Amino acid sequence: MSGVCAYVIIEVEGGDTTNAVRKISEIEGVKQAHGLFGTVEAIAFVEASDLSALEKVVMKFRDVPGVKSTDTRIARIV
Repeated sequence: MSGVCAYVIIEVEGGDTTNAVRKISEIEGVKQAHGLFGTVEAIAFVEASDLSALEKVVMKFRDVPGVKSTDTRIARIV
């Protein structure tokens, strides 16, 4: 894919990580979403055509019940 790929670290409150991850995985542009063990509750991998499109996808995460915050890490080719 040409465009932008990013990992989004997701903080979930209220203990309903499973439901939040299911909802996030339904958002267009999200290629994978997983609950995690540890201090971070979830992570998602997103593909978008450009930074503006990436922002639109990630902003939809905030509409998912239980999502407290996100931390987006744009991937780079090495």
